[in-house]
Amino acid sequence: IKRQDKYRRMFYILNGTVRFYIFNHSEKKNLYLKNNNSLVNFWNQDTKKFPLISNAKYIEVICRDNTLLSIPYNFYFTYKSDNEVNMIDFYSESIFSKFLKK
Repeated sequence: IKRQDKYRRMFYILNGTVRFYIFNHSEKKNLYLKNNNSLVNFWNQDTKKFPLISNAKYIEVICRDNTLLSIPYNFYFTYKSDNEVNMIDFYSESIFSKFLKK
């Protein structure tokens, strides 16, 4: 689980299926963060070591061929695919990003 720290970040799925799990920035207290990355293995959660992870709320977005997904700034996300996928991950910053991120 990683924090989306770019002003614009998008994923374009050329082919295949990708499941994105997106957490609102208000969920950071449940994600056990260190350097904008969660210490929790989302796919194999240790609820004894990280009990608050079970309280984390997220949305699951399933993207298939020719889908574009934008991850909002300051949200947290992770993703997985069960098959072979061709995906483009791109982000951008502008001269105004510094002011818009505040």
